Amino acid sequence: MSNVINIWCIVRENRSVFSVTIGTNNNIFDLKVSIKDRRSNYFAKFDADDLTLWRVNIASSVLRNKDTAIEPYLNDKLEEPADTIGDTFHNVEGSNVRVVVEVPVTTASVENLANLFSQMNVSGSSASENASASPFTFFTELVKIAPNHVQKLYQDIIFEKITNPEYFLRNDKIQLGNFAPNGTASVYLRDNPTPTDTEDNVQNLFNDLMLSLPNFGKKLIVKDTHNNPYLDRLKPDLSVFLEEDVRDGTCIPMFVQTLLEVKKKKSESGLADEDKGQLIDYMNVLIQHQQLREHFALFLSDGFRFYVMVYERNNRQYKEFITNFITGLRLFYILLRYDSSYTKMADPRSIRFYKSPGTYTNIYLKEFLGLGTSSRVYKVDYNNTQAALKYTQSGNAHHEAQILRFLNENNVANIPNYITHDGHSIIISPVCKRIRNQFRAHHALQLLRLLSRIHSKRVFHRDVRPSNILLDINNDSVVLVDWGAAIRDPPNEQVLYEGTISFASPDILNNNLESHRPTATDDLHSFVRTMYILHNPSKMPIIPDGNLATKARVIREYWDDSVDVKLAGPLWEEMVNAAKNGDYGILEKCCSIFKS
Repeated sequence: MSNVINIWCIVRENRSVFSVTIGTNNNIFDLKVSIKDRRSNYFAKFDADDLTLWRVNIASSVLRNKDTAIEPYLNDKLEEPADTIGDTFHNVEGSNVRVVVEVPVTTASVENLANLFSQMNVSGSSASENASASPFTFFTELVKIAPNHVQKLYQDIIFEKITNPEYFLRNDKIQLGNFAPNGTASVYLRDNPTPTDTEDNVQNLFNDLMLSLPNFGKKLIVKDTHNNPYLDRLKPDLSVFLEEDVRDGTCIPMFVQTLLEVKKKKSESGLADEDKGQLIDYMNVLIQHQQLREHFALFLSDGFRFYVMVYERNNRQYKEFITNFITGLRLFYILLRYDSSYTKMADPRSIRFYKSPGTYTNIYLKEFLGLGTSSRVYKVDYNNTQAALKYTQSGNAHHEAQILRFLNENNVANIPNYITHDGHSIIISPVCKRIRNQFRAHHALQLLRLLSRIHSKRVFHRDVRPSNILLDINNDSVVLVDWGAAIRDPPNEQVLYEGTISFASPDILNNNLESHRPTATDDLHSFVRTMYILHNPSKMPIIPDGNLATKARVIREYWDDSVDVKLAGPLWEEMVNAAKNGDYGILEKCCSIFKS
């Protein structure tokens, strides 16, 4: 017969505290079930296995204070469901919180995540309050919402209601009109009642219906993609492209004009929230892949009703319009027919690349990879090789090219391979992925050894931060990217600061991001702070508008090395001192905090 212990828990999101009683022979999965049962109303929409648990030992009075950052305590995640309670919690007594509980994130759009990364990664130059380097973020792996949560995803967003289809037409000064009574669309609909038995039959009806619509007046193609996971592993039923954008039958998210999802009729009361939530998944992907587009409209229909979901980037507002089938179908057609901004991609299809002054070639873009303050990154084919093209509006590609060529010539590993460049673009390889939760001890060690190597060559990166650490999946190695702020052989005097703000060293922040003398310790402090965030994911402060001193103060307060909840733990204190002293050997301890 097992002993029984009482474990106090706190919910990360709302800081509510409760206790569960469980036997020492039970396991971590059983604990999740007990937690879900104990707070059944709060956790009703989640399976027990969806809960994330961390082991802690902290007074509840500390964690219940919402002004106290909880992230620094989340160092011991309970990841093995078969581990026993007795082995996990030894001699549990008293009323300290022992477990932090987190539910899955279901309401954050990919654009909001991108904003969070931008808060973490803003770079700045002391030449101007608003000047910045050119960080870029790769988004080849986007957040996916579990299918059983899409209903809640829809319900948690506040939609502004659109009541008249003229809302979509007002700027283009066009009329909705009607399909001709004896036109191909009207005849097809009269002859083919909407099926209600299977979604495959509904899909087939819409496939044929699209061919029966009047001519769009341009070479548009509506593709059946319900078996094609081209949209970051999602499979929308119907995808609209210009014919020229579907090369060799390949669908690319950044070229999508709009999407139409079809469902069989489930209820007389209307389309289901879970189906509308599916559009949010699609919308999130398009928002991230089409960075220059202001308006998005996606469609959903069961052959009896039409639903339109709208996202307007300038005010970050979701809107929705519900109408009858004929009106919705006509709106779908008219918006495409007249090039409405709601159903038209706005990003470039190619980049003009100058091989020499006056001689250029158009490099066609294959995929959007990332966005920086003044740069965009795309996957391209260059000389029959997959590569990444970084386009910089400021036109400073030459400096980054010089740094990479020098390091490549010195056989420095874990950096991009330089291929070529012109005034605005640099082409590099390999095409990497964001590392996310795959970061391991050997990756941290690779990064530290890279810093040691470049410092021995008198090169300082100055922009070490999480989003600049990518993964080359072909050989499981990290690649440190974005060398636009790097400096080689700096003079023994102060220079204008350029590089990361959020992960800047204490010396740089104490100098209010003004001119300074670059040193290796700046990169090492950024390394320590990056390791901390990768190990303890937490929201970075928003860098305010205003002067450099204000920006520095906000980040300095966040990284205050004297407070207990930040870097004053024994290990982190040792790492801060090692960075200050340039002790690469001691800093290797920092790598061991990650799984091997």
